[in-house]
Amino acid sequence: MELDSVMIKGYKLYAKKEKFYLVLLEYGQREIALEEIVKSIEATGIGIYDETAVKDAFSSGVKGEVEMSPSMPSDLPAACWIEFDENGDSAKVNLYPPLGNGRTLSESDVRRELDDAGCSDFFFFNDVFRRNLESHRKAKVPVIFKAAEKRNAEIIAEIASDRRTAFINYHHPWGGKNFTYEEALAKLEEQNVKFGINEARLREILENEHDVEQQRIAGAKESVRGADATIAYLFDAYHAKSGPKVSEETGCVDYRDLSLFENVEPGSPLARKNPITMGEDGMDITGIAIKAEAGKDVQLPKGKNTCVSPDDPDLLIAQLAGTPKLVNGKINVDDMIVVEDVDFSTGNINFNGDVLVKGIVNAGFTIDAGGDITCKDAVESANLTAKGNIYLKRGIKGMNRSKVNAGLNVYAKFIENCTVYANESVIVEEEIMHSVVLANERVEVTHPKGVIMGGTTKARELIRSPFIGSDMAVKTNLEVGIAPHLKEQIDDLSDSLTVKLKDLEKASKNLYTLNNMREKNGLAPEREELFHQLGNITTQLKAEVEEIAENIAELEGGLRSSAGCRVEAKKTIYPGVIITIKNAKMRISEPINKAVFVKDGPDVVLSTEVPQADKD
Repeated sequence: MELDSVMIKGYKLYAKKEKFYLVLLEYGQREIALEEIVKSIEATGIGIYDETAVKDAFSSGVKGEVEMSPSMPSDLPAACWIEFDENGDSAKVNLYPPLGNGRTLSESDVRRELDDAGCSDFFFFNDVFRRNLESHRKAKVPVIFKAAEKRNAEIIAEIASDRRTAFINYHHPWGGKNFTYEEALAKLEEQNVKFGINEARLREILENEHDVEQQRIAGAKESVRGADATIAYLFDAYHAKSGPKVSEETGCVDYRDLSLFENVEPGSPLARKNPITMGEDGMDITGIAIKAEAGKDVQLPKGKNTCVSPDDPDLLIAQLAGTPKLVNGKINVDDMIVVEDVDFSTGNINFNGDVLVKGIVNAGFTIDAGGDITCKDAVESANLTAKGNIYLKRGIKGMNRSKVNAGLNVYAKFIENCTVYANESVIVEEEIMHSVVLANERVEVTHPKGVIMGGTTKARELIRSPFIGSDMAVKTNLEVGIAPHLKEQIDDLSDSLTVKLKDLEKASKNLYTLNNMREKNGLAPEREELFHQLGNITTQLKAEVEEIAENIAELEGGLRSSAGCRVEAKKTIYPGVIITIKNAKMRISEPINKAVFVKDGPDVVLSTEVPQADKD
């Protein structure tokens, strides 16, 4: 059926078979006044119409056709009316073309009709809308099209290829429903965005209801790489602590105290490994763990004479006494220090192993070694102490300031103007001149022209030299039969015993006097207290005297055991020499060749032969 009609708010006028009809529509956003319908009818140009039919239709609410006039006007404006689907979610526009010279509809006219119909916040199909609006002006039949619809909000997530980042595309609602925050989270999770969501940004997007394109909405939690293993050195690996020290007593800098050589003992810790850590796993935006990379491990810098502690696999320890050194990334423990010279470049040396000096030991310096000391060149008024042997390849000139102390033996080319002590023997190649030489076993000069001249030489068993003294009758003291250290101990104990005996005598006299007074008349309280104190002191002194006497007796027993002790001059002994064997003494008054002196009873006598066990 062909229709020519005009659309008016809430109702429709149209012509059919040269009749004009009114139809009341089912939609409308406001009440329709009868006067408005009348004005609209007249405005269409209808001159004659059935007013009663219109009024009856309006009052009865008839929804069908109401015939209004027997004919339609020659010119009729275009009209439109809006239809909704059954859910009210989409709006269809019915555009009726104008009749004759009737007015066409503009875009704003139709938009206004849609707004009044409740479509103001719908999504409009603008291209479709404009295209159909243009075509209705030329159409002979109504143009019907879907113009707008409700749309709910939309969330589309995009995930980066490495799953470290997610982006959100948000389309705001058009008359439809927006997401709640919880619904938005669920929507993202549907699209595999499960972790690292920026909650504050998501709430902001939902509240603003503005379209958002390609905005970062989630980020991964990156894994944290584990820490690499590291080595902590437990000694001064880089000599940070070496250098001249300031004396606490004087405040002066001691340039001889450089502390270049650090000492360690067996089992001393040298380095500790701080183990790797495994790191911390991360998580990508899809909820899949990003595995952490473990730290890089390193090995303990095990070098010469070091080992891993049996009690701690991360601890490197020394296997022997010595000095630790870091060489090419490895820790070595050297049981020998080798230096060119001992001077201000090395400072004093204090080392618990062997010390080898290739050059000169300069005056005023000190070497203290836990092993042997070997000096290949001259020693100039320096002090040397070793628990082992001391080797003086070019001898020593002590200038009456040097002290040499060996836990075992001293071997020297010559000894001049110094003090030498050996717990065992002192063996000299050429000469001992104006020195104090003490040995618990023997002192020997081995060169055929060797000599002991001046000073004091003591040994428990033997003093032997080709020449002893000189033809100038230089005073030379020789003592055998008493170990020097025992003699010193006996002398110290004897001095202490003398003091203790004097104290005991004085305390005993005072105690005796107080005791007589106490028996006759009694004592005042303060004297009674003094009496008891003196009694305690006397008892203690008696015990100390007894202990010292026992120690002296024990040491003297060691002296008596030195059988066969002697002095030998393999070629000549000169006047000026004084020989003491234990408690017997002899002064040499004239040169004697090939002489052996022993103790016979209370005297030192010249022996005709060397004891068989000691013959060379």
